[in-house]
Amino acid sequence: MFVNKKRNSMRMINMVVDFIHIGICIAIIVLAVIVFLSPMHNTQCYPIIFFLAAVLNFTSAYARMNRFRLGRSRSASGIAALVLGGFFLILAIISGLSVWR
Repeated sequence: MFVNKKRNSMRMINMVVDFIHIGICIAIIVLAVIVFLSPMHNTQCYPIIFFLAAVLNFTSAYARMNRFRLGRSRSASGIAALVLGGFFLILAIISGLSVWR
């Protein structure tokens, strides 16, 4: 029986990326609710939220660039997600420096 290993590995990568997205989204929602309830007492959550958003965009960019290697528009969306992830990472660093100083 012929088994396409590349196809199975892509399915596994997609499944792992989906689980990462689900876990990070749940964490961001929980942290956002905590911050919404008491913003002045939970300022240390802001850098964590921005960092998780950066990780979410980096995994999304990885999946898009891996999945669509040949198409220009698909790789452009991966590059856009990569740039947005970098922006969120910079926001996480700036907010972390301002909160934990």
